[in-house]
Order: sequence, then C-alpha cells, then structure tokens
Amino acid sequence: MREVSNHQKTVTCLTFDGANGAGKRRLLSGGLDQMVKVYDVADWKVVHTMRYTAPILSIAISVRIVLLSSVSVRETSSRLSSLR
Repeated sequence: MREVSNHQKTVTCLTFDGANGAGKRRLLSGGLDQMVKVYDVADWKVVHTMRYTAPILSIAISVRIVLLSSVSVRETSSRLSSLR
C-alpha cells in the first residue's frame, strides 16, 4: 500500500495503467487542487503534472491510444491529453 502525498488538497480519483506502450506502469491521481499527477509505480516518483482550471472529479485513460480524459467542476466537457 502507498500514500499519494503530492497533492495540496484531497485526492478525488485514481486510475492505473497496468502497462502502457512503453512498458511502464503508471498511476494517475486527480484532486481538488486542480492537478492531475502521473506516477511511475517502479519508484513512485511524479513523472508528469497537469494543471486544470477547476478541481478534478474523474479521470480515465485509454490504453490503446495513450490518452487521458479528465473532468473538472467548471469545465463543461472532458479534456483529452496525450501521455506520450
């Protein structure tokens, strides 16, 4: 078990990428601090951070095309970001 402590506010969602195209396993977290963090689970370091304009409520990833979809409170549509 691990603690995700890189957020400044409550973590609201997590998703796990078991093996992306590069063969790396990643955990993604979203929080009320308007941030999505991408962790490499080999060493639990943050490898990417994305800032949004509102708190993150939900995240999902597409394994085949390596995209992140996130939904925040103020945005009326989801945002897609490439994880490559």
